[in-house]
Amino acid sequence: MELDPEKAFDTTLMCPKCGDRGQFRKAVNPHTHRKTAADCWWRVGCPRCGARTVNSFPTREQAQSAFETNDLLREPEKNRKAKE
Repeated sequence: MELDPEKAFDTTLMCPKCGDRGQFRKAVNPHTHRKTAADCWWRVGCPRCGARTVNSFPTREQAQSAFETNDLLREPEKNRKAKE
């Protein structure tokens, strides 16, 4: 029986700096300046080493992608399109 590392270990939200598990954190929506459940944005941070995404993102998936790929300075996709 061969062990598949992808199935054996949960690598979701793995911190790129220390390897601990990150946590989703609510962030203020830059358009409404609120943190309510309906319109909050997200960031991901590591409670162990303090690494976190600098910017907040409109979806949890975007925040997770930036954190897991160690692109902590990435800007949200909605803001990128507006600048171009």
